[in-house]
Amino acid sequence: MSQKNIATVERRKSLAVNPSQTKRLISPLKLYNNDSSTSSEDEVSEERNEHERREEYSVQIDGMKIALVAILVMIFGLILKESMSDYEISLIYALRGYSSHNHVLEIICSWVLVFTDLNFIEYALVAIYLFSDPLLAYKSTFLMEIQIFFVAILKLISTSPRPCWIEDKMNVHFCSLDYSGPSDHICVGAQFYTYIAIIFFYKYAEEKSLCLITGLLILIYIFIFLTGFSLFYLAQTFIFECFAGIIYCILIVVTFIRLDKIIQRYCTSLCFDNFQSRRKKFTLLFSCIGAFLVILVYYKLSIDDLEIESSYLRSNSLKHKKFNYKLGMDYTFFDLSKIFTLIGATFGACFASSNIEGYLSQDTPTQKRVIRTILGLGLMYGLNFLSSLIPVDNYLTDYCLRKILPNILVSYAIYGLFPYSWKYIRLIEVYQGNSTETDASFVENKDYASDRIDEASESKSEDEYKPPRLLQERDNEEEDGYTGSYTQSQESHINAASDDPYFKRNV
Repeated sequence: MSQKNIATVERRKSLAVNPSQTKRLISPLKLYNNDSSTSSEDEVSEERNEHERREEYSVQIDGMKIALVAILVMIFGLILKESMSDYEISLIYALRGYSSHNHVLEIICSWVLVFTDLNFIEYALVAIYLFSDPLLAYKSTFLMEIQIFFVAILKLISTSPRPCWIEDKMNVHFCSLDYSGPSDHICVGAQFYTYIAIIFFYKYAEEKSLCLITGLLILIYIFIFLTGFSLFYLAQTFIFECFAGIIYCILIVVTFIRLDKIIQRYCTSLCFDNFQSRRKKFTLLFSCIGAFLVILVYYKLSIDDLEIESSYLRSNSLKHKKFNYKLGMDYTFFDLSKIFTLIGATFGACFASSNIEGYLSQDTPTQKRVIRTILGLGLMYGLNFLSSLIPVDNYLTDYCLRKILPNILVSYAIYGLFPYSWKYIRLIEVYQGNSTETDASFVENKDYASDRIDEASESKSEDEYKPPRLLQERDNEEEDGYTGSYTQSQESHINAASDDPYFKRNV
């Protein structure tokens, strides 16, 4: 071998790596890989936390913007409501004079207001609850009651006057007995239709089309503008209050959509999770009572400061002004009794979900769902009619016995007792082996449902999944003082345990 070849072989040997050196090189490499995987997990968790912080910050910024716009609208309303009243009164006279010989427009406007009335919205929510989607119906009821309280607060703060008839002329400058704005027809009605349309579309539509949902929202707000015109034409609300109601509605809907995950999780745990719903139900109960007492005190203080003139009493006797509200702050305070509907609906829905198997199931045929919806709406109307027949002698008993108490009892009966009767009159069907999956998929918060299932499965002992022979062998080993692992013979018992019927039943 030449000197050149010998030098090449020696150089290759010097570059070769011993097995021990290979081990020393591999272990740092593994350590580096573990460190990199750990660091990558830390980076992912940090990115996730940063994303959550950004979402919370964006929600706070959006909330500040919405609050700022609401304050600006309220300020402009306080400034412009007096200066615009004369012009709006003359415009109402012109419109009604133009159609004085034709009452078709009055009839159309009165029917338009029916579809944005609070009673109609309550019946619509009950229909959704009984026919298709109990969770969405309850969540919409929860949001509607929040908005009713919010509108009542705005009415008492803004003190925007309502058009009223005194003798044969319309007067507004002294009409402080009844507060009109922002209009609950506009605020609550627009919020209901907008929120239901968006949630239904993104939950049930097979193809998510932005053009389709945009067109649907345009139709909804055309109807809302028609509602505002009807209120103005029938001399129930001024134009500015209608626009203020639309602006407040848009702000509230945007807020609800932004917080939909939080609202979804809260409503699910409140009515459809029996592990932790009791404390939340009673918290909601006392919160509703506290909110009602706050409005009641403010209302009582406002009533004590009023000076009722004889012309106001005269206006209440003008029966031919049938489309106009009767004067008095009682009608401003009247709709606040709807907040007690939420209490009955909450306890009723929780009762139904805990006592009815497949309560959220979609396996029931459409025909039976239509039948139970019609029966439920008829039962609700009958109970409300019976409550209106309760004899009363003053406003307090009227308010308590005909409004507050029926709202609690009727809503509990419709949301809880009536669904409980479905299994006896066979208006609910659940296919075997599919009810749990259907319920978990129907509740939109799948992560929450899976967490509850994981917690329930982790709480079970491992001994429940071991056959009796292995349990007996383990007890004998513990008595003998042996704490080691199973031997090969014991592993053969484990492999043969699949023939045990107890093992089959648990696994």
